[in-house]
Amino acid sequence: MVKLLPGDFSLESGIRVAQWCAIAPEEASFDDVLKPDFWMHVAGALKTQAAVAAHQFVDVVHKGHRFIGRVYVLGVTPQGALVEEVYRREVAANAREADEPAALDLQNRGGAKKWTIVRKADGEVIKDGFATRHAARAWLKDQKQSLAA
Repeated sequence: MVKLLPGDFSLESGIRVAQWCAIAPEEASFDDVLKPDFWMHVAGALKTQAAVAAHQFVDVVHKGHRFIGRVYVLGVTPQGALVEEVYRREVAANAREADEPAALDLQNRGGAKKWTIVRKADGEVIKDGFATRHAARAWLKDQKQSLAA
C-alpha cells in the first residue's frame, strides 16, 4: 500500500484556501492518490489547516514524472483524507524518456552511485554519481552535442 511521506508534502499558501504540493512516491499511481489511506501520514497537517482554511487543494506531482494532478480535500479522518479529483494528466513515457538514447538506460542505484547511465547491451556503467535523473539526462545531452560538433 502506497502512502505519502510528510517530507514530500508542503503548504504553499493559506488564508481561506490552502494550496498544498505533494510529491507522490515512485511506486504510486494517480488512483493511489485518490485513496484515503494514501494521505495517512499527512492527515494531521490537513486537519490542522482545515481549522483555518475553508478549502484545501493539493497539487500532486509524481516523483518519476509519470503524472501531475490536483485534488480537493473533502474531509480528514484518522485513517487519511477524503479527496476528489479535480484533474489529472498522465505524462507519456516517450515524453519522459525523449532525451535518453535507446541504447542507454538511466537507473537509480542509490548510495554513492546515485543515478547511473548504463549501456543496455552489456550492462556496463557509462557514468554514475548523478544526484538526479535530470542531471544524468543533461550530461547525456551535452555528450551528444560534443560528439556531433
